[in-house]
Amino acid sequence: MSVNKILNYNLLHELGKGGMATVWYAENSVGRPFAIKLLKPELVAHEASIAERFRAEAQIMVRLDHPAIRRVEDYYECGTTLAIIMEYLEGQDLHQISRKGRIREEEILQWFEPVLQAFNYVHEKGYFHRDIKPANLFRTSKGQIKVMDFGIAKIMGDDLGLTQTTSLMGSPLYMSPEQILTPRSVDYRTDIYSLGVTLYTLLAGAKPYDDQQLSSFNIQSAIIQQPLPNLTHVSQTTNDVIAKATQKNPVERYHSCAAFSQNLLAKKSHYDFEEATQIGNIAKNSEHTPEEKFAPHKPGTNPGKITEVSKPGQAVLLTEKEKTPSTFNVKLAIGVVLAILITGGTIYATFFDAKIKEAAPEKLSMTLPSSADKANQGVSKAIMFYKNEQYDSSFALLNQYRSSPAFLTNSEAVTDLGIIYYFGGSDRDNIEPDLKEAAAWLKKGSELKNPKAYYYLGLLEDGVDFKQVTEAQGKSGEAVDNYRKAAQGGDSFAQVTLAELYLNDNAFVKQDDPCRILKYLDQAARDPQNRIAELVRADFKKKRFCK
Repeated sequence: MSVNKILNYNLLHELGKGGMATVWYAENSVGRPFAIKLLKPELVAHEASIAERFRAEAQIMVRLDHPAIRRVEDYYECGTTLAIIMEYLEGQDLHQISRKGRIREEEILQWFEPVLQAFNYVHEKGYFHRDIKPANLFRTSKGQIKVMDFGIAKIMGDDLGLTQTTSLMGSPLYMSPEQILTPRSVDYRTDIYSLGVTLYTLLAGAKPYDDQQLSSFNIQSAIIQQPLPNLTHVSQTTNDVIAKATQKNPVERYHSCAAFSQNLLAKKSHYDFEEATQIGNIAKNSEHTPEEKFAPHKPGTNPGKITEVSKPGQAVLLTEKEKTPSTFNVKLAIGVVLAILITGGTIYATFFDAKIKEAAPEKLSMTLPSSADKANQGVSKAIMFYKNEQYDSSFALLNQYRSSPAFLTNSEAVTDLGIIYYFGGSDRDNIEPDLKEAAAWLKKGSELKNPKAYYYLGLLEDGVDFKQVTEAQGKSGEAVDNYRKAAQGGDSFAQVTLAELYLNDNAFVKQDDPCRILKYLDQAARDPQNRIAELVRADFKKKRFCK
């Protein structure tokens, strides 16, 4: 069903379309322009978590009032129509601008000043963004810079009860190490890291990692291991600012966007824009000492004590000894031990979380389980994360144990990883590396007779990507055969897909027994996660195929 009008706004033409929403140009009754983000109705019908996330975005953005943040005017919801009404902006996002050629350093730093001011305001309000990238920063035709898209923003110390879609939270190229390793425990400092990488990308005129060739896993492994190399055409002072903002250890980054901005302005005031003469090499272990040592905290609040602050490459051990109602709840209490093993071109990242006692600092004593026990526990935990829709956490653990027998013999774990890869490329220009990973793991899952693996293999063979999951067409016998195997195994979405193909007179399905398909629909209708099974079942029964 097409929507031509929402409240007092006439939708006139599309401005852009993404995997989950379409943005429309609209005007109110007196001709004032607006932009309206309209969530795809089929996603509202299929994924409750997507609608929940969309509502949360509106809830957050309507509370933000800053000249460098896109203003939200209203929110509308009726049935499967969910819409955010925003101010209309003319111009281009910084990703589009940067693709036209290298931009002068001084100009980019001028753009970045209001961005940092905006995020300092956001953090002081108690939010952080989690998906900062050039495409979410917009330069208007009047030269103003605006922050956009708070779709996965989070309230500090709370998650709004928010779940997420199967795609990874955030854009892989701009994620912080902690957003990869412990995604449910990040704080506002992940934004500072992403801002540093965004600044680097704009100055470089290119992405920091080759996402045309690397899968999300390989990109994330590089983020965990490698500091960004110096930019040879950029002043060393700016390189130093970026290096501090993108420290792997969040404690060693700027303690706030205000500090980031002040340092950038201070450096900017005595630039010499001479070209550097040496190519910056990637340091293996940076010995960079922070100019200031800051405790991790929400700006303007008491952060509690840091039991131990490590140097880069060592574990980060954090705790809170003093908790008051105004104390920011620092959840990032991790001990990250990275052992990067490169074998045959495949990178494996190993890490574990360490909990710190609240008593006086003392050496941690722990009995490590055997590697097999640890792998079994890790895989079980990853499956639990997946079931709870904590896909980032599941992705991290599944990739950690992807070479272990505990993983390779577990059909559910293998299939879960394949599905996450299937959806994980939604923020990438080239999704092929992730789709290749998805196909490999889903094939392994099908060899282990997993119904979900058959279903998603069918979607891949059908040419259906993450943007069109509900549009299976049965283009090949191989795709339909996988749908059949998935349906026989009890996958409700495959059961509905077969029924829809039968209703559409698909040549590969038309010879199937309609009574069997109706039984499948009876099963699918009992799945609370499948929101369209009952509708398709009613339609199928109305046609009286089964007599």
